[in-house]
Amino acid sequence: MRRLVVLLTFAALAMVPACKKQTPAPEKATAEEVPVAMEAPAPVPAPEVIQAPVPAPIQAPDLVAGQGEDKNPWAEYVVVGSLDPNMGPAAPPVNAAEVDLAVDLAKGWTPVAIARGENEPPPDISLPKEAALAPETLNNRALYVFEIISLEHDVEYFVEKLLPDAPDYLEFRNALGLTVTADDLVPLAQHLRKEFAERLTKYSKYIGPVKREDRFGVAVDQRTTRLTRYTFEYEDLTGAVRQDCLLFILLRKGWCVLDFGCDDEPWLRPADFPAPTLTEGDVISAADATTPGDVSTQGDASGATP
Repeated sequence: MRRLVVLLTFAALAMVPACKKQTPAPEKATAEEVPVAMEAPAPVPAPEVIQAPVPAPIQAPDLVAGQGEDKNPWAEYVVVGSLDPNMGPAAPPVNAAEVDLAVDLAKGWTPVAIARGENEPPPDISLPKEAALAPETLNNRALYVFEIISLEHDVEYFVEKLLPDAPDYLEFRNALGLTVTADDLVPLAQHLRKEFAERLTKYSKYIGPVKREDRFGVAVDQRTTRLTRYTFEYEDLTGAVRQDCLLFILLRKGWCVLDFGCDDEPWLRPADFPAPTLTEGDVISAADATTPGDVSTQGDASGATP
């Protein structure tokens, strides 16, 4: 009996460690929960949320470019100063797009484009000749004249900026075969002041160019000059649409004004251009067969070759 009690006692003691080994089961479950808790505070998509708004500012350059296309880059370009202090306008004064026109410009008044062609590249404005002869330049020169009259009402500023320099004008007159004196610029200035005053009572709003006719003139400072009859539309003070014409000459000073209305004034008529000296064997066309007393009209585009 004592032996049976001892055996039962040992059997009971042997079962105690087995129960203790089963108690850590809940600890095993907590151990499995630990990795889940560690992954939660560091989600992967967080950096993507921060980068999402970045593409928005990229649109800004496109908007700026769009505005630039709508604005004419030549709108404020005006030749005011000297084209080249040493050389003056090129001889002959044609730009890169006018090579085929040069022969016609030498014959007489020739229609010239008032706007750049759709596929025509812009001129290189770093070259004085290309800049001065760009269609946009003379368009803005005409607008410049109109605004000095309609907005500034300043005839002294007009004379200072747009009257030819005396030496160039006297040489121009002399090359036309006209009598030249030291005061020859005075009648031109007086005439332009009178025309300026008349237009103070007319000009209200500039509309735009209508047509342009150019021709080569006589040489000044060993450079061929270029003349332009520039016709434009405007609104007068009553709101009526009218036309006017400006006669420009391209000199070292830039585009200068010789006349308003482009009338056949004594100092610049097609008949003023001296006829070329004929040699034996020259062929004279019907258009050139004029006598010294003939009078050419404003619309005559067959004046003698300067």
